Amino acid sequence: MTYQTIVPTIDGPQPLGVIPSDNCCPPSLCNIDYCGFICSFLQYLPKGPIWDYWRNSRYNDIINSDGACVVGSCYDNPCLTIIDHAIYTAKKLLYVLQNPLQTAVWEANPLTAFNTRQHWLNVYGWEDCFDGPNAIAALGFPTPYQAVCNALLPSAPCTSESVLYQMSPSINGNPNPVVDISALVKAACPSNLLLAVQYGIVKALKRLEIGIIPTQDSINFVLESLGVSIAIEITDPINNCAGCFQISGALPDCVMQDDCSQMTGTEACEPYRPCMTVTMSLLNNGTIPAGPGITEPLTCETERIFGNQTIQASYNFAGVAMPVTIDCPAGTIAGAGTIYPAMMAAECILLSVIPSNVNYSIIRNT
Repeated sequence: MTYQTIVPTIDGPQPLGVIPSDNCCPPSLCNIDYCGFICSFLQYLPKGPIWDYWRNSRYNDIINSDGACVVGSCYDNPCLTIIDHAIYTAKKLLYVLQNPLQTAVWEANPLTAFNTRQHWLNVYGWEDCFDGPNAIAALGFPTPYQAVCNALLPSAPCTSESVLYQMSPSINGNPNPVVDISALVKAACPSNLLLAVQYGIVKALKRLEIGIIPTQDSINFVLESLGVSIAIEITDPINNCAGCFQISGALPDCVMQDDCSQMTGTEACEPYRPCMTVTMSLLNNGTIPAGPGITEPLTCETERIFGNQTIQASYNFAGVAMPVTIDCPAGTIAGAGTIYPAMMAAECILLSVIPSNVNYSIIRNT
């Protein structure tokens, strides 16, 4: 085994070990030798005078004096002799092995699937935590999937109010200033980026399936395929809980006042979470691995590429004109900006591994 570059692993950065293919596994179906496969079929034909002449003749046709494979076009269709028919059958079988069967092998593995990525997302139970009414309060307000009429928005809405804005058609009889534009934002995503993000999510969830202790190294191992990493900073515990709730993370409903003021004090805080703040900075690498297939399923003629092609991890969304049903100034465009779908997915995965008793805040560095 040889060692190459340092890569993230579940145990932190480690040298990447590479096992030579000739010391490990049989060749893939894509690497079956064309002429060797056909000649193997001819070897299984009976021996004898009525077979040997034509078999040797076809060997000379297939393999020239330089040893190169030169199967002629006459073997694209069944021929008259049993020798020619054996060659035809071998070619048909090789096509089945290197096309439908090889594709099925790829699609059966979530790390090499292309056509079935959405299926694998469903298998792993993936949900976009930013999406529409399902967006959780800890993500902040508004999310990239929401357009907001600022003219109708009360000043400094608190976390609990933002949930109401997302789920109610009106607030106190007034039009809801928030419009769900998730479908428009997603439709604007370039197809190659969408495919890359799907691949990144599937690979991250596959790694998460291993079962991790949520440390910085193990989380970075999970998020690597999304082109995102995190840096964690933990503050020392404090004796007084008065500042415990000055964070951007989700808070238990029972400690939130109706007027958005925060309950403080040791008595209110201790039953719910410790007085220690974990600050997690999400770092966007700017690019994301393109994944196998890039933009379309590949075949044995153009072998799938892993890990060495990347694409830009963001795209620009031009925004949306606010509907006339919302009392916004004429021509108001909302929701415009740069969208980071891989970073949004990474944050959803990050939130799923944070223990419920951790007092945390998340900083997004795009």
